[in-house]
Amino acid sequence: MNKLRYISIAASLFLLFSLSGCFYSVPAEFEQSSIGGLCQDSTMKGIEGVQVTVIGTDKTAYTDSTGTFFFSELEPGSYTLNIVMQGYQQQQKNVTVQKGQSRTVVVEMYPIGVQPGQNTSMGPPTTSLDNMQNQTVSMIDPSIVHTMYVANAGPINQNPYGQNYEGGYDAINQGANSPGDWTGNATSGVDTSRAAMENQYMGYLKGADPISEAYANSLPPPTPENLRAFGMYIGKKKNNLMSVNSTTRSAISIIEWTPNVMPLWLDISDNGMLYIADSANNITVINTSANNQLVSTLAMGEYMVMDITIGNSGSRLFCALGSAGEPAVGVVDTTTNSYIKTIPLGRMQDGSIGQPWGIGAHRNGQRAYVAVGHDTGGELVCIDTLNNSVQYHVTVGQKPFGVVVSPDGRLAYVANSNSANVSIVDTATKQVVSTISVDYSPVRLAITPDGKKVFVVNKGAGVGGSVSVIDTTTNSLLSKLPVGKDPTGIAISRDGKMAYVANTGADTITMIDVARNAVVASTIPFPQGRPFDVVVK
Repeated sequence: MNKLRYISIAASLFLLFSLSGCFYSVPAEFEQSSIGGLCQDSTMKGIEGVQVTVIGTDKTAYTDSTGTFFFSELEPGSYTLNIVMQGYQQQQKNVTVQKGQSRTVVVEMYPIGVQPGQNTSMGPPTTSLDNMQNQTVSMIDPSIVHTMYVANAGPINQNPYGQNYEGGYDAINQGANSPGDWTGNATSGVDTSRAAMENQYMGYLKGADPISEAYANSLPPPTPENLRAFGMYIGKKKNNLMSVNSTTRSAISIIEWTPNVMPLWLDISDNGMLYIADSANNITVINTSANNQLVSTLAMGEYMVMDITIGNSGSRLFCALGSAGEPAVGVVDTTTNSYIKTIPLGRMQDGSIGQPWGIGAHRNGQRAYVAVGHDTGGELVCIDTLNNSVQYHVTVGQKPFGVVVSPDGRLAYVANSNSANVSIVDTATKQVVSTISVDYSPVRLAITPDGKKVFVVNKGAGVGGSVSVIDTTTNSLLSKLPVGKDPTGIAISRDGKMAYVANTGADTITMIDVARNAVVASTIPFPQGRPFDVVVK
């Protein structure tokens, strides 16, 4: 094995877990200032055709079918957006951007004759953070109770007040005995005193630069109960496996992980067996139906576990394995928790070597699909999971990262991170039948149990991420929802009612109402947790 190349790959993967939380290098055009936004009605449905003008410039945009607009190549400064749509009241929004900063605004459009605050549908429009927080909570159906399992990777010199807080990192005094510290910023309006629990909590809720109104409004207010939950987490190791109640939005239990080892990828079987892949290349098995009892730990040797998925009606766990040489898929018998097979994936069709960034399986079928690629190319590799052999390759977009398979096994959806789109592959004809553009750098996907919607996690070009919602019957975008910074993992509940997104850079889980395509809440922040993946029991 080429040791130097292996070290290079390991170093590249380490960057994946750095402060940026990114899987990619940001092109120069994305370092320029920009303003994006969403125009929606009182039901949170995007409005198409809204004219948005930056006053004092020649920049005008019209919202697309999801209600979104975007202005790039802006100089640092303060801008006023003029928002006009026939049948709706004209509005103006003031936005300030710093150098290289991207800001997002959410505009609720009011029909002519309707006053702000008037109840026109599901609830009254909101104009303040605190009001929106309370209404966001009220929009959650109290009958929906889910238990999430969250893999928290833990900090790497992380800002303890959240990635949105613009305090400064003290690197001047950093040394062998002093790792440096995060300091206050007089312009942020946030007291960074570590002695004050509420101030730390508010650093997450009301940092100097909230990602977007919709995401900021989804965060829980600093009630005594929430502060107690926040304080409980602060006293724990940050690299851990955590179970979270969707109603209280706080931790039920926290299992601390081995020091300097990051829990990363998760999957859970129908009978409650939870599989955790960590940065030490181990697969840990926990029985969530038996008080989270440890069942087994499997060492994957020299391979780096890039993703995992359950298939063959729960009898197999398939692991995407990266290495200094050609990639592979590892097969685990979940009935005995024993490693039974390594399937070499070989080179890509053009002769290059790609890494297996993601894997998905037909849950009750006999096929698994691996996203293999590099910065300028990608393929979907089909595995016959009955014979444990490679069946075919399909060319998709650049650097494919995530894969999800329709419940009937007929379609595979591939998130192409460097192409900013999703490839839809017909598994029978072995061809790409549609390509759907989404936001910048899509990385993971989830599909509803009925197969009617696919939710795509996008890293985003600015400080905030997003989730694109695809209608699988028409292969069209239904909505784009703002979430926290550097989102990575996503899961949809088994009843199909909620989607949960792990915001690695914001230390929260965003909760999405699947039927309404709406962000309804976020969890209490897990300070320095860097949640990487999430599953729902």
